[in-house]
Amino acid sequence: MRKLLLSILLAAPFMFANGQEVVVKNKYKKGRVLSVHFTLHDFETASELKNFGLSEVLLQGNWGDIGRMNPGLAIGYTFGLTENIDFMGRLGASVFSYPLPNKPAVNDDKFYLEADANLHVKLLSDYYWVSPFISAGLGVSSWG
Repeated sequence: MRKLLLSILLAAPFMFANGQEVVVKNKYKKGRVLSVHFTLHDFETASELKNFGLSEVLLQGNWGDIGRMNPGLAIGYTFGLTENIDFMGRLGASVFSYPLPNKPAVNDDKFYLEADANLHVKLLSDYYWVSPFISAGLGVSSWG
């Protein structure tokens, strides 16, 4: 009887420890995500905003015309460093004619490449529906 009682007393801590809920560290940390983006570059509306102002551009109604935009593709990569800090990187490419200010218009399409890296510092984790954040990053581009 003593052996049985001793065996139960020795096994009890292991049974109780096994029954406890395991706390997952960084439960709301973003996972690794690879994404594909379709981009549109709108230089005509930006030029019209600079030359004519916002009210004139809105009155003309051309600011949302997809036919005036240049398409491109990008690949993005996101992962959570912690529950409140996410890293986001992106590499994009397109082919278009870039209008340079104070230069004659060129109709020669050239290859455009852009890359950027960002950190999103969130006030709250992804557990909440809304989480205010501050984003800081660095980007580079090359055209032609």
